[in-house]
Amino acid sequence: MKKASLFTALILLLAGCSGAGGNHSNTFKWGDLSISEFENQENYFIVAPFEWMGKEPAVIESVELVAQGEAPIDTEDGQVHYTFHGADPSKGVGVYAREDLGDLDEIRGFEVEGESRLVLEISLEHVQPDPNRRMKIKYTVDGKEHEQILESPMIEQLRTEE
Repeated sequence: MKKASLFTALILLLAGCSGAGGNHSNTFKWGDLSISEFENQENYFIVAPFEWMGKEPAVIESVELVAQGEAPIDTEDGQVHYTFHGADPSKGVGVYAREDLGDLDEIRGFEVEGESRLVLEISLEHVQPDPNRRMKIKYTVDGKEHEQILESPMIEQLRTEE
């Protein structure tokens, strides 16, 4: 009797665990970098590892910075100007000047299968760290639209010199 109960509990546990990973397999992973303060109104290109964990390729529709409540960060307010780009996974990770980067891909329509690179082109003016700053990725897989919010210590800690 005890063996039957143990066997049943083991089957239920395994069934629960196998389903738990399903929701996490179709997600992006962003590799954070440690960055320091940026100079005001200077353009920087941050190249970070970006990986799609799904079985089928994902096609990016948009990537944007959002604040608490998923409100897009207004680039018209003069403090944060940014654009995301896609790049080949062979690009080195780090902060670069534009002339040191070579080719970059438009983010809209950028296909990700496995490991890749995401490039954040950014210019900041009088910006302080914000623990509510996130990245919102809109993408399609097999023609179905999806959305993911990524938390990132690097994005939260973006700041300029005083």
